[in-house]
Amino acid sequence: MIRNVPGVGFVVGVPTGPLPPPRVSAQDRITQIATELAEMIRTGKIPPHERVATQRRLMTEHGISRATAGGILSRLVAKGLAYEIPYLGTLASPRHLWPPKGTSLALSPIPADHVRKSRVVQARNEAAPGRVR
Repeated sequence: MIRNVPGVGFVVGVPTGPLPPPRVSAQDRITQIATELAEMIRTGKIPPHERVATQRRLMTEHGISRATAGGILSRLVAKGLAYEIPYLGTLASPRHLWPPKGTSLALSPIPADHVRKSRVVQARNEAAPGRVR
């Protein structure tokens, strides 16, 4: 019997033991961890103007990649729960800058009517104005 085991691939043999839990997408993981950190900010476990977390700490604690850790911190900044200072890190925002309590940390879907507009411009074969080196 050939079967697909999530996180492993195709395996030959009869199923033995419980199947591993399905993998969570990176975006879902970002939302999950960002929500946990947002709750810590809102409850005061991370006070205003204190460091939220470093990418390295998030990577170690949650077993995630640097890109995912950066996505978590960026999501908190984008929603107004944190701010970044170069060479210092990501810090918790003061309460008056927070979004309303029910604000979701999930990515907003792109509207169905959103279309990138582009146009083709014909190049003209003309001399450049002024002196060109």
